Amino acid sequence: MNERIQQLGIAAGLIVEKWDGFNRRQLNPAEQKFAELIVAECADLCDRYQDIPATEPRHCAQDIRSLFGATE
Repeated sequence: MNERIQQLGIAAGLIVEKWDGFNRRQLNPAEQKFAELIVAECADLCDRYQDIPATEPRHCAQDIRSLFGATE
């Protein structure tokens, strides 16, 4: 599992950092795939900005937040 995705899983409360006898330490395959699909969608969006001369990184960040309904 990607370390950053694991850290985000911990932050989201899906898994725990250290096994405590009750909680999971790894995302299940569906959760892992879901995270990978989100990352791919974000990367694809930013890749499209490379071909637009007047854009800045903040434009990509704004569109990612808008796409997923996230706030800063």
